[in-house]
Amino acid sequence: MEVRCRKCGTVFEASLEEKEELCPICRRFSGGGEATAPKTPEEEEFEAGTNSCALHPGNSATEVCSRCGNFMCSLCVIRVGRTKVCAPCFNMLYSNDKAFVKLASFGERFGALCLDLLMLFFIWITVVVVLSLLIFTNRSERGGELYVLLMFLIVFGLWSFYMVGMWAFGGTSLGKKAFGIKIVGPDRKTPSLMRSLARFAMFWVSLTAFCIGFLWAAWEKKNRTWHDLVAGTEVIKVRRRTG
Repeated sequence: MEVRCRKCGTVFEASLEEKEELCPICRRFSGGGEATAPKTPEEEEFEAGTNSCALHPGNSATEVCSRCGNFMCSLCVIRVGRTKVCAPCFNMLYSNDKAFVKLASFGERFGALCLDLLMLFFIWITVVVVLSLLIFTNRSERGGELYVLLMFLIVFGLWSFYMVGMWAFGGTSLGKKAFGIKIVGPDRKTPSLMRSLARFAMFWVSLTAFCIGFLWAAWEKKNRTWHDLVAGTEVIKVRRRTG
């Protein structure tokens, strides 16, 4: 018969011969019935407040992973529906279940890139118009060369600030937001500033190599570009809330 785990809500097949069945997800004897599941030594230690995070021993644990039972601090908690799991369990679930996290397709990534390049075009036009007005008001011999160099530096600086800032603080950009996709690191969280900088540096390598670095995502098994491979990032679809 089918029973629902009282701890994580997973529905699984249970034998009629056993009073308590081991849940395949949270690994607790918590199937069926109304009796309270017995507490494990780890849970008793957790309630006593003497435990520390398994990945960050210097941090006090605030949660217990519903799958492996390891203690987690607030930095390690990843919510999956109504359950909370640690990063290793999250990665294992993701690798075993391709429907758990959906990767962005090559078409979605290409469309997002086109929108971001359109943003670059608007930045370029704005800077050109402003500097053109300054050139006409200051007609020196070397003024044109200096303004061209200044224009390039301003456009490149604004573009870099836009891309790296959006990646590091939101894992996305305006183009990616439009297509409902975002960048995540190996822990499925927003990439750090250093990882975003490394990704942006490799972004230009992908671009200058006749865009081969971008086209790489068309046949790579996880739709990753060269800059994704170097920075250790992936582009996934954003889960939309329902209800």
